Amino acid sequence: MDREDVWQESDSFRRAREQANPLCAKCKGTGNYQYSTHGTPHFTICDLCCKHDQGFWLLEGNYGKDNGRWCCKAGCGFTKELNGP
Repeated sequence: MDREDVWQESDSFRRAREQANPLCAKCKGTGNYQYSTHGTPHFTICDLCCKHDQGFWLLEGNYGKDNGRWCCKAGCGFTKELNGP
């Protein structure tokens, strides 16, 4: 079996699955959900179930209106105004 055929769950997705709310309407208790942009499927961590406990990083550069905001390091996409991490 080729290496490309083997999918390994990342630590982020494993943690999201363990912390997921079983009654979440967005991810249905899986901790992640699939969305599509221009027909290309993507998976992301559920921002409703994420505890945002991995810290935050400052968005700088090419993030448009989100420059200067802080983004959750868990990968859920949650951003907020914050004076520091």
